[in-house]
Amino acid sequence: MWSSRPYRDLLDAGLLDLPQAASAWQRLADRGGPETVAGAHHLLPLAEWNLRRLGALPGRERGIGAVERSWLDCEQRCEAAAGLLAGLRLAGVRCLVIKGLALAHLAYPHRALRPMNDVDVLVGDEALPAALTHLERAGWQPVPSRSPELARPRHAVTLRSGRGFELDLHRYALADCCDPGVDDGLWQRAVPLEVAGEQALTLSPADHLLVVAAHGLRWGPEPPAHWVADAVLLLRRLGTLVRWEVLLEESRRRRMGAPAFTALRFLRREYAAPVPDEVVRALARDGRLSPTRLELAARSRPPALLPGLYLHWCDLRRLRPELPAARRAMLFPGYLRHLWSLERVGQVPREALRKSTARIVSRWRRDPRAPR
Repeated sequence: MWSSRPYRDLLDAGLLDLPQAASAWQRLADRGGPETVAGAHHLLPLAEWNLRRLGALPGRERGIGAVERSWLDCEQRCEAAAGLLAGLRLAGVRCLVIKGLALAHLAYPHRALRPMNDVDVLVGDEALPAALTHLERAGWQPVPSRSPELARPRHAVTLRSGRGFELDLHRYALADCCDPGVDDGLWQRAVPLEVAGEQALTLSPADHLLVVAAHGLRWGPEPPAHWVADAVLLLRRLGTLVRWEVLLEESRRRRMGAPAFTALRFLRREYAAPVPDEVVRALARDGRLSPTRLELAARSRPPALLPGLYLHWCDLRRLRPELPAARRAMLFPGYLRHLWSLERVGQVPREALRKSTARIVSRWRRDPRAPR
């Protein structure tokens, strides 16, 4: 979850002033350049732009680079997003633009400084079937093929257009919070957003900050550290509009005190983010009492067999909160069968062992010195 030193240098180059930004860039150059960092494309445009602004980019690097390349991709993605938003609007489906596309417009000095792999749109549980029907008729294809058995547990469905653009169509804003009505407040507090001339809605600053933290505090093969840039720039640009009482209320209702505290404490300590002391103290109290502390610890580490099964158990508990634990335990093998697209429940133990072995082998191939 927490980024490596090279990735932190990219963050520092993009978010700090002189001399820290220039020193971070020099450390990257000494290691072979920022392009050698896995996942650097997420932060390279921001770092390059900030160093240009500070006059700290070496002369040989001042030509057309990451900012210009990202600008072209961003404009194409915004046009595609505007088209799908217009289509959904005409089909009677209300939408909330969340995560990267919205943050690129709201938080960053220029939207090209926030590269995106996909576009995220929240339509809600009830509107998901109508949205899928419209998009599939418009040429968007599910990735992978949608299965009726798997459609319900997922908080989002991924689709791809004929031009290769990807869309995450969300039933719920957060994978960890999929209770009926949990996102009602997000819709009530939504604010306007314009994407390539198309009028849309997006999350309020407080809601966006919580969503950014929740998505960022997860382990990934590439460090998901661009959440730090998202949050810092959101607070710098819209910090006075953040309703902290909303963030506290939502984090408590969603039982997210532990991840919210961990994220905001990090932002304050490392990047002087303007988070009030009383908010951090309140989240610290909530985090100590939060039942999600163990879940946060499991999600923030590389996948492993037992933590992975525990996380699937947490997902089933959210999906069927009305059932007693004993009943959920009886359903758990069948839930894993559906999740892993197996034919029989008896295949679950073998599939769990296969997944665990594959992870160990993959980790060993990336780093033979890694513990197995």
